[in-house]
Amino acid sequence: MRSNSLVRRVLVALTALAVVSALSACSTAVPADAEESGSVSVAVLSCTASPYCVAGNESMEEFAAESGVEVKMFDAVLDPTRTVASCNDAISSGRHDAIVISTVIASAAVGCATAADQAGIPLISTVGPVGTDTSTAEPTTAGVVAQVFTPLDDQLRALVDDILVPACAEKDPCEVGWLRTSQSLPQGDAILAEMLQSALESHPHITVVGETSSETDVGAAITATKSFLQRNPELDVILSYSAQGTTGAISALKAENRVPGEDVLIATAGASAAIMTAMRAGEVYGTTVNLPATEMRIGLQLAADLAAGKTIPTAIDPLKEAGLPLVITQENLADYPDFVGEFTQ
Repeated sequence: MRSNSLVRRVLVALTALAVVSALSACSTAVPADAEESGSVSVAVLSCTASPYCVAGNESMEEFAAESGVEVKMFDAVLDPTRTVASCNDAISSGRHDAIVISTVIASAAVGCATAADQAGIPLISTVGPVGTDTSTAEPTTAGVVAQVFTPLDDQLRALVDDILVPACAEKDPCEVGWLRTSQSLPQGDAILAEMLQSALESHPHITVVGETSSETDVGAAITATKSFLQRNPELDVILSYSAQGTTGAISALKAENRVPGEDVLIATAGASAAIMTAMRAGEVYGTTVNLPATEMRIGLQLAADLAAGKTIPTAIDPLKEAGLPLVITQENLADYPDFVGEFTQ
């Protein structure tokens, strides 16, 4: 189970070099002067296939309408080739004062940041880090002026230490079925493997009795959960890093006449609308919290402020800005009665 973090970092670095080479032919035109033109133009590299991105896109569009910032959206970040092409287009157009990127594929984002830096265009990252350092939101790559997210290491450590471990506190042994995301969310899955291994060493009563890469597929999560139950009828906890995995797990438990939240607890991530509904129904034990609408709106606002000549912070945690905790469990759920999640699933 132990992940090779060095290999993960080397692969990101090598891929980034290839991306930089692909972008090296870009024009290095200086963006239009926002103060002279009287307007601010921001290129946004995001996606449309993920509800997480959609929530952020809608929030940025609302901010743009309110503030008068011109936004050019690129559906780019789920494919490194499209990230390269979109970053190329944004830079070579010479129209944009800044780039905001929802970093999903770190290597492609590194290449984009390097090319933007060469062109004199500041880049702001949301969702994840531009680079291999997942322990901080502070920028570590040249060209990145600010980053807006809760560090991934903090999120995944909380998922294990503050949700999974307490869920197993009164169960000895505690049998866990793990719904993995090794292909769809590989960076998070690899870090989660490291965090989980450490917890298993510290809490020997917790045992992973099954693991399946159900990715972000509800149907695959249903099949995997049923398989866990067939092999281990005394299953205690489902660990899921995706909202879709959680939805599938709940459906499978009900189909097998198990009561989610009672017979089997669920430790998950994201705090999507679907997860928060399930939590208030008592079906999910706990979730980490992500705020795509908040973080992406902040990212665009930082870009606008920077173009207007203002000094901006280099790292912002959206949870602190929203006054929300990193973890919500059944223990503190009543403290946040108005929080319904910022993305659907």
